[in-house]
Amino acid sequence: MIVFAEKIVEQGLYRDTVLTWIGDFNPRMIKVCENLDAVNYRTMATYRYLFDRSRPFERHPLIEKKDG
Repeated sequence: MIVFAEKIVEQGLYRDTVLTWIGDFNPRMIKVCENLDAVNYRTMATYRYLFDRSRPFERHPLIEKKDG
């Protein structure tokens, strides 16, 4: 992704790009944005409606790097 971004910048085709909906449970994509020196100009929220309120809500686990 970073190599592709560098090629686009070299060609001068775009001034800006937007990476959207990178969840806080995905630290790898957050790191990609940081490595691209991206600026967070907007923070979005996702709201959940629990249809079965007797079941506890569990956050999505962090996405970890796969071994091997």
